[in-house]
Amino acid sequence: LDESVLRRQADAGVSIGNAFGAGASLGIQVIILPDRIVAAGTACVAAGLLVVAFAAWTPALGLVAPVAGSTLAGLGMGLATSSTSLVVMQLSSRGELGRNTSSLQLGEMLGNALLGGLAGTVFAALGPASGPAAFGWVCLALSVTAIAGVVTAARIGHVENQAARAAS
Repeated sequence: LDESVLRRQADAGVSIGNAFGAGASLGIQVIILPDRIVAAGTACVAAGLLVVAFAAWTPALGLVAPVAGSTLAGLGMGLATSSTSLVVMQLSSRGELGRNTSSLQLGEMLGNALLGGLAGTVFAALGPASGPAAFGWVCLALSVTAIAGVVTAARIGHVENQAARAAS
């Protein structure tokens, strides 16, 4: 299995899943509470990363498992990202809206940088001799943070479904 083909397929899966998730989150907000969409999105990211990790440790699965896992993780990213912004806006008072949304963006940026650095460090520490298994360990480490996101998302609490109210 050529690693460059696997990477391209996984990248395509993440991109397609993310686009679909972002678009779907706009449509399903009419019927599902935004806080539930955030929780579902983070759960999809965690599950997708676990599938990719397992696929990296089990090369006999071929391309289907890592592409499916990447697509699931991308779907979760699309669902969670747009819905998290919506939840922050709905829970913020008018006077705190700008500060809260910019804090969210800063937190996302710092989290991406920190986790990207962590993933690179784990990958480098395992060395190129580890091959795809090293990528599996990176995905497992990142899935732990996604699972923490699921736990955190469960603490959001009820957020009024303003999209459903506007649609009626």
